[in-house]
Amino acid sequence: MKKVLRFLQAIFGIFNAIVIVNSSPNLIFLLTEKGIAKSNDHGKTFKIVKTSSGDIFKSILFASPDNPKVIFVRND
Repeated sequence: MKKVLRFLQAIFGIFNAIVIVNSSPNLIFLLTEKGIAKSNDHGKTFKIVKTSSGDIFKSILFASPDNPKVIFVRND
């Protein structure tokens, strides 16, 4: 697991949240300093789906329990 985390950090920089969607375990989201990254293949590949704007890194990321394709970002 440490190797995976180091690999992700090398690509996306610092990240503060990982969300694995229970109803769809292939779907993983990362909240990174570059934005929100998404994987559809158990984390084998990731793609930035929302670039960072402002203080997104201080946000909280979670997935909708009703629709795993919907994510929420809350900025405190």
